Amino acid sequence: MAQIATLEVQTEIVSSADQFYEIFRSKQYLMPKICPEYIKGVQVVQGDWEAVGSIKLWTYVAGSSEIVKDTVEAIDDKTKSITYNILEGKNPDILQGLQVHCSGHDNGSNRLRKMDCRI
Repeated sequence: MAQIATLEVQTEIVSSADQFYEIFRSKQYLMPKICPEYIKGVQVVQGDWEAVGSIKLWTYVAGSSEIVKDTVEAIDDKTKSITYNILEGKNPDILQGLQVHCSGHDNGSNRLRKMDCRI
């Protein structure tokens, strides 16, 4: 499938790149505590919290309650990046083929975190 669009978000977060990476690498279960207004729950459906190929079910709020199932496609501890593929969701026409890539880098006093969404 050809790539149609890319949305890139970069923001400064008050945490180290290691902390940011660790949350997405192996502690997604903390996300409802970190941002309870948006993420209501995360559970492992297959695999575990850390392995490539693991499948997770996210419940989040985007106007109304939504559920999305994703799988971990790639983990790179050296570059502190993780790639997820969206498998299922309420709007399959939009979500099918969506890939999310998270990474974080400390650059002096800048603590930039980047998330790319590719369809």
